Formats: sequence, structure tokens, C-alpha cells
Amino acid sequence: ELRNASVSILVRRIHINVGPNVSPITPPDGDDTAVVAVEANLAIANHLREKYQKKLFPDRFFVVSCAVAGPPLSHLFQPFRFYNGNRGDSSSLAEALSKEKWATEMNVTSAFGPGPAGFDFVPVIPLQDLLDSIPTDLEIEFLKTDTQGFDLSVLKSASREAIRRVARIQSETYSPANKRYAAENNRLIEDWIPFMKEMGYQLTNPVKDGRLGVAEYDALWQRID
Repeated sequence: ELRNASVSILVRRIHINVGPNVSPITPPDGDDTAVVAVEANLAIANHLREKYQKKLFPDRFFVVSCAVAGPPLSHLFQPFRFYNGNRGDSSSLAEALSKEKWATEMNVTSAFGPGPAGFDFVPVIPLQDLLDSIPTDLEIEFLKTDTQGFDLSVLKSASREAIRRVARIQSETYSPANKRYAAENNRLIEDWIPFMKEMGYQLTNPVKDGRLGVAEYDALWQRID
């Protein structure tokens, strides 16, 4: 639990960033908000820990080294595939459909350490476990997911009651014409909107007609109280 962390300030609100890579959300200045960054790429997780947790935001930035997804992947070690250069920007639990077209398996040495040969095995937890680990007297103000095709799986790995602890959610979605990963159901219109309506959230940045064909869209959801 977060309560077990050694903190010297009073934290009242939590922001969660699942899949931040090297650009995580950070705590607001002069605030009582802490960030929990969940990163499956172990080299990147170590980078976040050294830069953000130890130096920039001690006591307000925490790194969890794992992936987040639902059954049948959760509570097991799974292959995490590295794509797109030495940062692995498009890395995912899923296999890319067109690796030769837009992604190259990572097998290099970078500023973050030796690159794994294509994939590494990482622990996978459901979102339910992550949310349950946060004390109920803390407000979970914001959740951002960027998990390369697994965003809806992340949300579906928690109960409605647990999800509704989160006031605002930002999720990366894809258009039907731009499916990038195998076994992916991450479409905004067909997959996300019906599910989030059932969870009791509304889309606060509706997609304009000209945006329906874009490969990626960061949807913002607000809990309906």
C-alpha cells in the first residue's frame, strides 16, 4: 500500500499513469498530489525512478515496475515486446501487426541501458489490484493509460466500483482502420464509448468528423456523479 511508503508530506490525491514511457505525468507544483507511474519496460522504469522519484519529486512520485492487463494475462509473467527504437515507444504486451511497416524490434544499447532482444518477461497485474492498493481515504483524481492496444483491457481488469474511484480518465484509442496490434479491441466508437457509458462516464472531448480516421486519439472521460 502507498501508506507503507516513506513519505514526509501529506498526500491527499493520486494520479496514476499506466505506460508513461519517458514522458510521465508529474505532480502539480505545491500540491498534495502524488503520481504512481506503472511502467513495464524495466530500463525505462529505472530511469523514471532515478529522475522523477529520487531527484525531482521525492515523496510524490512512485514507480511500479509491471504491466497492467486483465485475464488471461494477469497474475502471470508475460512477454513484453519492444518496438520503435531505443526507448521502445510502441512496446506492448500485444504483437504488432505490421512490424516491418512501423515498428522495429528493439535490440540496441541506449541511454537507458542494454536493449533486450525483442522482448522481456514482465509481471502483469490487473487494474483492480493497483486500485485496491491505494487507501480508500485518498482521492484518485486522474488515471492515464497509454498501453499500445491494451488500454480497454486495462480498464476491464477492474470492477465498476473500483473504476468509479477515479474522477477523470484519459485513454489512448484507435480508429477501426488503424488497428496496430493483434488481439486488440481498442476502438473509440465501437468499444470504448459503450463500456464507459456502462461505467458511468461521459466523453468530454468528442471526436470531430475529421478526426475519426486518425490512428490514435486520446479520449478524456469524466465520472458522472
